[in-house]
Amino acid sequence: MIQFLLETAGGGSVFKDNWVFWVLVGVLLIVFMILPIFTQRRNNKKYKEMIEKIHIGDEVKTIGGIVGRVVEILDKSETEKYMVIETGVGDNKSAMVFDMNAVLNVVNPAIQPPIESPAQEEDQDQEKDQENI
Repeated sequence: MIQFLLETAGGGSVFKDNWVFWVLVGVLLIVFMILPIFTQRRNNKKYKEMIEKIHIGDEVKTIGGIVGRVVEILDKSETEKYMVIETGVGDNKSAMVFDMNAVLNVVNPAIQPPIESPAQEEDQDQEKDQENI
């Protein structure tokens, strides 16, 4: 009875005959399943770059909410890196050791002077000597 009413009202099986709709649904499902994978990879790459750029003197915030200044970086192996964070105010300072992956973000990066090679230092010394002559 219901089938008869649907067919007479023009409400036949719309989805059965419309293959474009099913292809579109399939493509959208694939896109929504794969898109998060690419965004997660990009976010992981940015996080690893941030971890590699941490230096002594940077102020960091851990995933536990602890904010402190990095005073030492310890390399246990290629995969294990630890940092010693000094936190507190005035005379009430304490040092804690954290895994580098416990960093949420760098609050205040320390300004690192550019590293010059010995050849560049010799060139600068020669230029200063020539100026003094």
